[in-house]
Amino acid sequence: MLKKVIVATALSEESDVLVSCLGGLKAYGTEKCLLLLCLSSEETASIGLFYSTHRLEQSLQVQKESLEHQGFLVEARPLS
Repeated sequence: MLKKVIVATALSEESDVLVSCLGGLKAYGTEKCLLLLCLSSEETASIGLFYSTHRLEQSLQVQKESLEHQGFLVEARPLS
């Protein structure tokens, strides 16, 4: 049984799709997710030029809500 899982995500459509498909983990007893927004140093530098922290928080919040909608308790953190 996987009571808790860590989900590493990024600012990408692929990450959004991954997050939207995790509901199947409920069958294995998963109840909680730690959602980590992981960025490389290059992404962090370029994001500093093109995105505000609000955009990062907003993206992470959307993914968190997706997981909550699938029935998980979620803690979300940006990680760089």
